Amino acid sequence: MQHSKKETVRQNILTFPELGYNYWAINKNATSSLAYYFALQIGLNPNKQHQDAKTKLKHQNRYISQDEARNNGLKNLTVVRNPFSRFESCYRMFKFPQDDIHILAASKARFEKNFSSQDFLLSVQKTWNFRKKQGNKHYWKQTWFVPDTSFFDYIIKLEDLTDSWPSDLPTPTQHSNTTDKKTPVQYDYDRGLLFEMYKDDFLSFDYKG
Repeated sequence: MQHSKKETVRQNILTFPELGYNYWAINKNATSSLAYYFALQIGLNPNKQHQDAKTKLKHQNRYISQDEARNNGLKNLTVVRNPFSRFESCYRMFKFPQDDIHILAASKARFEKNFSSQDFLLSVQKTWNFRKKQGNKHYWKQTWFVPDTSFFDYIIKLEDLTDSWPSDLPTPTQHSNTTDKKTPVQYDYDRGLLFEMYKDDFLSFDYKG
């Protein structure tokens, strides 16, 4: 079966039968690093962390639908992140893109170069008010990627990744985007507004507002 259709890839679920896991990737939660990690575990040995690993996994038709992930008998794993730090990471990536992939992502998100973090938050709010579940995946709610947590074997907080990683898998040695904190940023966004917008994430994954 081919799993490379756009609507399936957009769900961000990678399957690794040889490891016994489905990985439900959530953008801005170390997805590039973890795609690279899983690629290494199955022997792909990609050359470039951000691009080559994802390309090779896609070409292997590793992407599956939510329904398949629920029913293929494998363990389901996802990594979540504090919504405040995830939003800030997304803003930094768009504001200070490090490569062509980041530049393209910012362009697709209609991010203006002069945006403050508050401007960016308001643009996300405007997008969501126009149409629910709309816009760039980097600022989607995490619950849009993981709408039902009841059947998950592992919901791991990025902040506790090495301590909470499944014991039957090697522990990842790199789990953050090294470009995230190269440029100091002052944030002026309304944390109360962000909490209301991402309230589902705070409540579902036990983060404090």
